[in-house]
Amino acid sequence: MLSTTWARLVGGIGASPPPPRRDAQQQRKEQCLVRFKRAYSQLVQSWRRSSTASADVTALIELVRVALERLTSILQEEARTPNPHPCLAFASEHDLPATTLKVAKAFRDECLTRAAISLYGALIEDEDEFLQDADFACSLMDLTDLELGRNVVEPSVETKTAIVELRFEVAAKIRLQPEILPAWFRPGSALRMQSNSSPNGISNSRDVRGSSSSKDDFPLFFSLLDYVHSESPIGDFARTGLLYIIEAASSVPELERWVVESDLATLMASGLGALYSQLNRKLVVSFPPDDLPTVLAFSDYLEPVVAVDTQFSTSPEFRQHMSTFLSDLMLWQDVLEHSPSGEIKRTLLDHFEILFLKQVLYPSLLESSDLDGGSSVAALTYLHRILDSLQHQDLIRLTLDYLLAIPRHNSVTPTSAPPSPSALKRRRTLDSVNQRPDVFKASPTLFNLVDLITTSLQSTHQQTVTATLKVVSVLLGRHHQSTASTIQRTIPASLQSPRRTIGAHQKEMNELVSLARAVGPTDGFDELYEECRIDCSKTLEAHPCCISMLSNTSGVVTHGLSHHRESGIDAPLKYRSVHPADTLLKSLASLLEEFLTNSVETNLSLTDSIMALASCGCTKLEGWLLVDPINYEYEEQHENGSTNGVALSTDQDSSRQKENERLAAMKRAQAQPSCSTDGVPQLRKTLQGLAQRLQDYRKEIPGFDAHFNRRRLIFRGGEEPIDTDDELSLPLRPRGRSVSSTHPTDSQRGTFVSSPSGEVASHLAGLPSPETETEMFDTDILHRKIIVERATSSRSLIQSPASSNEESTQSSSPMSSTNAGSIASRHPNPPRGGDDASRATSISISVNHLVTNAVILQEFMLELMAMAEVRASLLEDVAFL
Repeated sequence: MLSTTWARLVGGIGASPPPPRRDAQQQRKEQCLVRFKRAYSQLVQSWRRSSTASADVTALIELVRVALERLTSILQEEARTPNPHPCLAFASEHDLPATTLKVAKAFRDECLTRAAISLYGALIEDEDEFLQDADFACSLMDLTDLELGRNVVEPSVETKTAIVELRFEVAAKIRLQPEILPAWFRPGSALRMQSNSSPNGISNSRDVRGSSSSKDDFPLFFSLLDYVHSESPIGDFARTGLLYIIEAASSVPELERWVVESDLATLMASGLGALYSQLNRKLVVSFPPDDLPTVLAFSDYLEPVVAVDTQFSTSPEFRQHMSTFLSDLMLWQDVLEHSPSGEIKRTLLDHFEILFLKQVLYPSLLESSDLDGGSSVAALTYLHRILDSLQHQDLIRLTLDYLLAIPRHNSVTPTSAPPSPSALKRRRTLDSVNQRPDVFKASPTLFNLVDLITTSLQSTHQQTVTATLKVVSVLLGRHHQSTASTIQRTIPASLQSPRRTIGAHQKEMNELVSLARAVGPTDGFDELYEECRIDCSKTLEAHPCCISMLSNTSGVVTHGLSHHRESGIDAPLKYRSVHPADTLLKSLASLLEEFLTNSVETNLSLTDSIMALASCGCTKLEGWLLVDPINYEYEEQHENGSTNGVALSTDQDSSRQKENERLAAMKRAQAQPSCSTDGVPQLRKTLQGLAQRLQDYRKEIPGFDAHFNRRRLIFRGGEEPIDTDDELSLPLRPRGRSVSSTHPTDSQRGTFVSSPSGEVASHLAGLPSPETETEMFDTDILHRKIIVERATSSRSLIQSPASSNEESTQSSSPMSSTNAGSIASRHPNPPRGGDDASRATSISISVNHLVTNAVILQEFMLELMAMAEVRASLLEDVAFL
């Protein structure tokens, strides 16, 4: 007895086996089946009682809703248990989906329909039982169309979300299990329906052609397509489900052919054009008055006064329409990216070109005007957002080839396979539509994007110039390979062209530091330069050209021999120089001459454009920013003669001669050459002129250096504004180059690359710090006006407070010394590109505006210096021999 008890305690042989767990699970499943049958019985009885005249419809709806929720809960509970599933078998045996559809049609209640949709969602968790049933597919589509087809009351967002989510779940199942597709995709179903309804089952050929793209063939596809333009999460479910179906089409040739012949491409292209047409024709870029960026708050900026039909970029309507349009443009790229079918890609690209580029986008650019108050700003802003959003190489190439009038034979087709008969048929249809008399007939061969940029940069409106500069920045920074030979005039650089020597590099850096020193005080230069150099390193390492150069297996950058891999195409990188007579470069230099009087937005966009040009590893800095090596002038050095004599001596062996020649080359490379005035690039001459003018202002304006240091510290977020009546009482914003709070650009990651010529301290050694502590910090001086002669380097005349008040009273933007608590005065927006008389007139700006532009100019000079330093170490732009 004792041994038996002990054996049971330790689990020995004599221990009784535990009760089988299988019986408990089976018992629970039987209980679930009983509850499921009871709920099903309640559902059927309530539905049958609804036909009686004395029935309480409200009470019955509640009973039906509760029954549907119980059925759904039991099915979800059973799905978490192993097979078999008796409740699901009972639902299949009694055709629960058809019964649920009949109940929903009988009551027509939105809450009841949502409960029925939840039940269908629980049923499709079984991947084999219902999804392969064509009757189930029909009942599901009928149920989801039941609520959306009501014309009396619009369904709630919650109901729409539930419907589209259910359709998305079906699309996800089709993507994972293509074998269930025949239950949902039935090509020719419309033809069969027409044949059955016609006498003797005969239908004409017109019906046969129309049946290829009928919604009855694939109702799930078109039901998702109807909601791709909706806001999230409805639009997210619809777009993702559509992508899943298109991805599955690659494994089903019949579905692929159907998609090509369907209205998918037409609906997507026309929908994109309709969303673009919703954007206002006239636009003014504005900023919220209570959330004005700091760099604008410390300038002569004021919200512009516009016409009634002009829309502000800060308006909720514009933000919503732009967000919807960009979401649809992203859908285009997702469809092209997820579709492995070349036929579908070719069809989509053809429709994108004909129905959007030719008939919508290009006409809006061509019809924009700078005289009607904002249409040019709108068209250029929309183009900038489009080019900035495009990431798919086929769309980028197609868009730029068309807008820049690049011959089609130079472009690369998305697929090398010949088009199918279906694709050729769709293309002929598009061509016939394009030949209609009411279709826009203008072509970019007469006026292309280059012409638009050239004319817009000479506009008299600063907002037009700013919008154009943003387009230039995105073209040079992201799409340089397609635009290098179109918007710029370049010169191919040969492998034998001389490179900048280390001595010339040191001289160039010293001159840039001297220019930055002339602009303003040099306090904190080391820290500021270090930040600029890190930013330039990240920009260069993320640039496509630099990625290709740095990815060489040899680890050495060979100019002109690198390759650029783009969309699977291995193409050689073309090393080039900017032609001194380039129109774009002249326009940028002309804008830079008026840097002190330009608006802050224009100056920030201008510096971004120049930095985008400098960040391309295939574009040499020499000739447009730095002195071309062919213009170097060296002093006669007696070492050269002695060295050559040693090299040619017969007493030295060949190795000694090579070593002496190498030493002589190193000495020559370390020598700092000189350059005549004619050899200095125009952009550098403009920077020198600005530095000289600001150096005169520093001597003329009392306390200029003190205001400069404090302004720079505020922009960098290192000082809190004081609570006074001066300009420092404005709220701070994070430091950055972009003033647009609605469309920020994220910094790209990269690794730090040290400079080959040492730390920046070597360039700044011996620079005296300004004695800002002894200067009087007079904030009233910031509100005084200075008269600046346009396109000249003459010194300014500081007006007295009385004369400043008198001028402010006469101008359209008054700024008196009494309202010292506000520095956001109206910028006069000087005319540019007009006649000689208008360009020779003087313009008045506040000292406050001048100080802000001076801070931006000094940081821009440091960025140019940092870019040259990083390129020298990262891309080997400097020669040491």
